[in-house]
Amino acid sequence: MSENQSLSDYELLLYSALLHDIGKFAQRANVKCTDFDEFTEDDYGKSGAHSKWSASFVRNHLTTEFKPVISGILFHHKKLESSFENLIEKIVSRADHLSAGEREEAEELGHYKKIRLTPIFPQIFSNKDFSSTPKIGYRLIPLSTDIQDFRISAEEIISGEYEQLWDLFIKDIARIKNIKIQNFHHFHTLLVILKKHTWFIPSAVYKSIPDISLYDHLKSTCAVAAVIYKNCESKKSSELTEDFCLIGGDISGIQNFIYNIASPDESQKEMGKRIRGRSFYLSLLTESIAYYILRELDLPLTNLLWCGGGNFTILAYPTPKIEEIKLKLRSYLLEKYKGNLSLAIAETYFSGEEIINFSDKMVDLQLELDKAKLQKLNCLDWPDSKQLGVKICNICGIDLFYDFCSDCEAQIKIGSVLPKATFLLKYYRAPLFKDGEYDDFIISFPELDIHWEFATSLKNKDYSSLDTIFQINDTDFFSITKFPETGWSFKFIANTVPEYKNQIITFDEIQRKSEGAKFLGILKMDVDNLGKIFSLGLGKNRTLSRVSNLSLSLDIFFTGQINSILKPFTTTYTLFSGGDDLVLVGSWNEIVDASLKIQQEFSIYVQGNPHIHLSAGIHLFKHKFPIGMAANLVEQKLKKSKNHQEILNDILLKKNSATIFEFTAFWKDVLEALKFGEDLTRLVKENILSHSFVYKLLNIYEYHYDMESGNIKIDWLSKFVYQLKRIFEDKKNTRGGEEYYKLLFEQVPKYILFAPLWANYALLKTRKGKEGSNE
Repeated sequence: MSENQSLSDYELLLYSALLHDIGKFAQRANVKCTDFDEFTEDDYGKSGAHSKWSASFVRNHLTTEFKPVISGILFHHKKLESSFENLIEKIVSRADHLSAGEREEAEELGHYKKIRLTPIFPQIFSNKDFSSTPKIGYRLIPLSTDIQDFRISAEEIISGEYEQLWDLFIKDIARIKNIKIQNFHHFHTLLVILKKHTWFIPSAVYKSIPDISLYDHLKSTCAVAAVIYKNCESKKSSELTEDFCLIGGDISGIQNFIYNIASPDESQKEMGKRIRGRSFYLSLLTESIAYYILRELDLPLTNLLWCGGGNFTILAYPTPKIEEIKLKLRSYLLEKYKGNLSLAIAETYFSGEEIINFSDKMVDLQLELDKAKLQKLNCLDWPDSKQLGVKICNICGIDLFYDFCSDCEAQIKIGSVLPKATFLLKYYRAPLFKDGEYDDFIISFPELDIHWEFATSLKNKDYSSLDTIFQINDTDFFSITKFPETGWSFKFIANTVPEYKNQIITFDEIQRKSEGAKFLGILKMDVDNLGKIFSLGLGKNRTLSRVSNLSLSLDIFFTGQINSILKPFTTTYTLFSGGDDLVLVGSWNEIVDASLKIQQEFSIYVQGNPHIHLSAGIHLFKHKFPIGMAANLVEQKLKKSKNHQEILNDILLKKNSATIFEFTAFWKDVLEALKFGEDLTRLVKENILSHSFVYKLLNIYEYHYDMESGNIKIDWLSKFVYQLKRIFEDKKNTRGGEEYYKLLFEQVPKYILFAPLWANYALLKTRKGKEGSNE
C-alpha cells in the first residue's frame, strides 16, 4: 500500500471489526506478545486478553496506515458505553456482541488450545445435549478443495498445528502490503486470506458445541458493524441505530434458459460445452447482481451471506435506494432476456435484538420473495416492439440486430475453456487489448459495470480496469511474482469433464464408452428441505454466524469436494454444481455409480445426520436426444424422489430417495438393490444366467405387483422357484451351481420389491448387439 493512502473512518471500522479476534489465532499459536503491556482487564474487558494479540498483529504485520485500527480492536470487549472513546470502538463492541450471541453466559468447555472446531451439521435438528463433547473435529490446515483430509477425531491432541498454520497465514499476509485500499481491493484480499486460514479454527470453546469458525465470526461481526455504521452515517448521529435489512434475490427461468435451445440441430454438436457455459454464465449473472447491490450500497463482501443457484442474500441497512436498485435490476433483466430470465427481489427489516434468531429473519425474507415472484414483471415497461431486432439468435431465440448473439457465442467459449482455466478475472470496465478488441472469453454485464474473463495466464492483461483475480480451485492464490495492485481471491468451481488426449470427448463418444447398453445418463441431485434446515434446523442456536457457516459448508461440498469425488469417473461431465445442487451427464452406468458415491460422501460430510440428505433423479437417453428434453425429464424424476414417502415402524420417512429406471426408492434400498444387480450382472457375464431369465424375474414382479397396496402377491414365489429350479436343474452338480442357486433363492425374495432396480441394472449392463431406443 503506498504511503499517501489513508483509511476513512468507515474503512477503519471495517478493518477493526474484521480483525478484532485474530489475536485468538495468535494466542493459540503461542505467538509472543510484548505490545500493549500497559493495558489491563480494566481496559480491554473480561475475557478480552486476546485483544492485545489482535492489536499486536495489526502493529507488526500491517503497514503504518492501519495503526488507527488498533483502538477499535483493543476495547471491543468493554461493556460500558460511556467508556468508549470513539464511535468505531462502540460499533465494533456492539457488532461483536450481536454476532456472538451464541456465546453469551457460557463457560469454557476446555483449554482453548486443545479444542477442535466441530462440523455444524450434527447440530441440525439435534436433540442431543449441547454440552456433550463432539467426536469429530477439523484439522488445522488451510482450506482446499479436498475437505476429506480435514476430518479427524476431536479428541486427538493438537500438537504444533496452530503454529504451522500461523506461519502460513503470516506468509500470505506479507504478500498484500502493496494492494490498494480503494474499491475494497486490500480488504477483500485480507478477507479471503482469513477464509483460507481460519475456517477450521473454533471462534470460541464454550459449553455450546464449538461449531462456529473464527472466519465466520469475524465475517459476520464485520457485516453487522458495516450496517450499524451506515445507519449512523445516514442519521448523522453517533448514537447507535440497529436497523437491519435482508435483501434476497431469486432468478427465475434458469432451467429453460440453460437447456432449451431455439434450434437444437445447429447447436447439438457442442451441446456439452454450451450447457456448461450457460450454467456458469448464470452463476456469474447472480454474482454480478449481488456485487452490484453491494457496490451501490457501499457494503463490503462480508455482507454477501449467500450466493449460488440463482439466489443471493445480503445483509444491508434500510435506505430508499433499495427500491431504485430493485427497479433497475428487474428492468435490466427484462430488457436483456425478454422475460426468459426474471428477477424476484425483496427485503425484510428487523432490529439488532432480532438478529440473534437470525433464521427467523430468513423465513420472513423467503415469504417476501414468494410474494415478489408473483409480481416479478409488474410495473415494468416491456421493450418497444420497434426496438426489437430483425433477426433471431438460433441458440437462445432472442431478437437481435447482429448476425449472432454475443452472449451465446461467449457461453460456448466459456464452456470450452472452463475445465482448463487457471484464473477468473473480474473487471469494472471491459478490458481492452492491443488490437482494441474484447477478448474471446469475456462475459459482460455493462449495465452492472462488471465484466468477467477466463484466462490460463496473466500475461498481457489490462490491469487498469482489473478488480479481482480469482485463482480457480487453488487456495495458494499468490502464484506469480509480479503482483498487480488489485484484489486477489480463490474460487471453487466444479469443472470436471472427460478428456482423451487433452481433448474433451463428445456425448457420442461418452455414450459409446458406456457398459453394456449404449446410453447416456443425466443426473440431478439436490439437498432436501433446505429451507427448513436454515430456518428451523438450528433451533435456539440460529445465529448469523451459524447460518453463515452452514451456507459456506454446503457450497464447499458442491463446488470444491465434488471435483475430488468425481475423479474416478472418466466419462462424467459436470454441467453444473454449486449451492445445494448439481447436474451431471455421462455414460449411464457411471452416472448411476456417481450418484451412489455422491450420496455416500455427502452423508459422511454431514456426519451422518439423518435430517440432512439428498434426493436424485436419473434419466437415460441417446446422444441425439435433445438435452433440454432430457433435463426436463430428469427434473420430473427428481420431483418423484422428493414426493417419495413411506411409513416404517410408525415413522413417516420422506424424500432421501432416488428415481432410477422409472423406479423410486430410498437410498439404502437403492444401494442394496444395485449390489444385488452387480451379482446378477456377474452371473449373466459368466453365462450362469441368461438375459431371458432376468427378464422373467422382472415379468414375475410386474405381473404380481399390487400398485394399490405397494406389495407383491404371494403367489409370485412359486413361479420364481419354478423358474429357478428349471435353470439349475442340470447345474446343481457343476462348480458353484449350488452356491449360485442358494444366492438367488435367498436374495430374490429379499429384494423382490425392488426388482425394477436390480433387474434393469443387470439387463442394461450385459446388453449386447443392437442398441436400444431412447428411454
